[in-house]
Order: sequence, then structure tokens, then C-alpha cells
Amino acid sequence: MDKNEAHGIADVDVLMATFNGENFVREQIQSIVGQTFSNWRLLVSDDGSSDKTIEIVNSEIAKDARISWANHKSSHLGSYHNFLNLLRSSSASYSMFCDQDDVWNPDKIEVSLRKIQELENAFPSDPIMVFTDLEVVDENLYTIFPSFDKMGGIDPDCTSIEELLYRPVAPGCTIIINKQLRELVTSLLNEGGVEYHDWWVSLVASGLGHIGYVPVATIKYRQHNKNQVGAAKPSVVKSVVSTTVSSAKVDVLKSMLRARECYQSFGGLLAEEDRRSLQAYLSIPKTHGIGRLFLLKRAGIWKKGFVRKLGQALVTLTMSFPDEYDNAPA
Repeated sequence: MDKNEAHGIADVDVLMATFNGENFVREQIQSIVGQTFSNWRLLVSDDGSSDKTIEIVNSEIAKDARISWANHKSSHLGSYHNFLNLLRSSSASYSMFCDQDDVWNPDKIEVSLRKIQELENAFPSDPIMVFTDLEVVDENLYTIFPSFDKMGGIDPDCTSIEELLYRPVAPGCTIIINKQLRELVTSLLNEGGVEYHDWWVSLVASGLGHIGYVPVATIKYRQHNKNQVGAAKPSVVKSVVSTTVSSAKVDVLKSMLRARECYQSFGGLLAEEDRRSLQAYLSIPKTHGIGRLFLLKRAGIWKKGFVRKLGQALVTLTMSFPDEYDNAPA
């Protein structure tokens, strides 16, 4: 059976954001061209490259009609807005994010489609996101670590909105979403409280839909000196630093910004339990003393690990919040 027939009439938009990617972008595009699933369209959006990226992409467009520009005249909007613009240009049944410098395994689309369609059968018409593991490689594609999740100590089952407020689990380059989730994401406003497109998509999917995971590396995730967000193996030093008072305060403040963004953007659409969790968490700054700990427990928004949870509780109990955080939801 043809691989496309196995997935019905599925069509996929692969959304690639580029910026000064001349060293690797051709190899990435060629890895998409070589997919076992062929009913895809590659949309590329450039964020103002000054190297040969646009020239290279144009040469690949000339070879394959499935490749085209979505918009290559943006004005240094940054990764988040570049990817969101791509999502708005997407019209396929499914959309996948794509970085310019990785290499996709030949069956990446096929593996992702199989899982998301399995979930769609269980939850018809619901917003759905699926992500996978990835293989961390160096500039020359030699393996650094075979599993990004194991290297980073990531638990891919931690996908509740409460868990995701502190730590994302899904790298954007592994994500596939259905059109229902795409329409939601592009209709909701994120005013900057959530820093990255993949984190925002994950939070929306968690709060209003479903998230699935495939424990298989589908990408060679290339690490080099121009990565915007790279991979780093946790160290003892990093663990100690992450529990210091100053960094813990920053973590609490940032998590509250994400919680507030989610609550303001789609809080009214959340299940009652999730909405009450966000309300409790956002009420902490205007509460004093031991009451903060009761709210934190009620919210259930915790860091992973006993030491980090203890540090989070102590900091939350004692820290002073800026005035702008003293505006809890009703």
C-alpha cells in the first residue's frame, strides 16, 4: 500500500522559518523531499537573511513544486512571530514546524501522522498536538546523545497545563498539529507572556485539546554555534544554580506571566479544574503569609523534583511581587 493511502487523503504543511541558514538549509530541505510520505507542501518564511539562504531556497523551489515561499520579506520579527505567520499561511489538514538546520529522518511525517490520526479517531474534531523525541547531533551529524528527552531529564508525560507552565516538553521541530488546533492558536492572542511558539502551542493544546507523544527520535537535532535554542545536558552546577533564590524568583515570575497569558487568552474555555488552578496561582501575589502556600497547593503548579519544589515554596512564601502582579483574576 502506498504510504499516502495508508493515511487517507491527509495533507501536511511543513512550516520552515529561516534566518541566515545557508550552511544547513539545503540539507534540511532535501531531507523533507526524501520523506516516505509525499503529500506535503513546504512553506518557507525568511526573517531577513543577509547570507545566501534565500538564493538556496529559491534553487530548491525550482526543483520541486511542493516548495514555496510563504513570506520571505519579514523585518526581523524573531522566531516566534515568524512561525506564527507561517501557521496563518497554512491550510492543510496538518501542520508541522521545521527548523532550518536539522535533518529529518525519512519517516518523520509518516510516524507523526500515524499517531495524530490515532488520537483523532479517539477524539474526533478536537484540537490535537503530537510530538516525538529527537537525536542530538553535532554540526557534522555525529550523535551526541540518542535521546533528547533522556539527556534533558524530560518526562514527556508531563503535559498538563499546570506542569507546562514551568517547563515545556515538546521541541517545536518535533510537533505536528491538526487544523483544529492551528485555528485555535492563530485566533488566540499571546501578548508576550509565553516566550516561544512551541511552548504557546503546547499550552493551548494542553488546556483545550489533547497531546500525544511518540517515544522515537524522528530528527537529527543539529547543535552548532548559531542555534537560537539548543540542547544542553543537565549538570550538577546547573542544578545548583537553578535552585538559587534569585533564579527561583525569576522562575516564579515567568511562570505567573505564562499563567496570566493563558488565563486572559483562553481561561474562559478551560475545564473548571484547570481554570481554578490558574486563578489560585494568580492570586498568590496579593495574598500574604501561609495563605500563599495553600494557594500554591491548590493550584498544583510545581517544579519537578523535591529540592526544586521546596525552593519554589520558600521563595513563593517570602518574595515580594512587583505591583503589576497584584491583579488576580476574579
